[in-house]
Amino acid sequence: MHKYVLVLFSILFSHISFADNDSDVWQALKSPGTIVVLRHSQSPKVVDPSLAKIDSCAAERNLDEQGRSQAKAVGEAFKAHAISVGTVFSSPACRTRDTGILAFDEVENWEALKGSKADESLLAARMAEIKDKLQTIHEDKPIVLVTHGSVVYELVGQNLAMGEFAVLLPDANNSYTVVGSVLVPAQ
Repeated sequence: MHKYVLVLFSILFSHISFADNDSDVWQALKSPGTIVVLRHSQSPKVVDPSLAKIDSCAAERNLDEQGRSQAKAVGEAFKAHAISVGTVFSSPACRTRDTGILAFDEVENWEALKGSKADESLLAARMAEIKDKLQTIHEDKPIVLVTHGSVVYELVGQNLAMGEFAVLLPDANNSYTVVGSVLVPAQ
């Protein structure tokens, strides 16, 4: 099933090439139809197992102080480059929502952006949903997807660090070209 997902996204995101410098990425963000794929900011990989059954942010990995600072720095970098964004979609996980809110002020939850590490058929279904929705959204400002490493890899074809984002431009083949990525450090 994982191979199906990779084939599906190799068709959608068929031209993967990364820019040599950040200026190409920031310039691409001024083009209509651009998609920003942002991996959530820094969060420790430790969760208190006693909280595992609680349905709240306390039971999840959350942004640490560096992650909160990094998320704010992402938003400030967009402002410094005079880039305003359109819709910001986020996985409903607290660390992704917090990243999106700290960077861009508000987010829309989108369950598909949770991905799935344990269930390949669920991952395939969610990636197909993302692909279908991206084909129907037409905004002049960049659309932002705040998500997790596994979804980033499926969309971009490369692992990104926490707090790093990749920029995708639509092409003539109804596909996307990955222009490059930027890692904004915490302040």
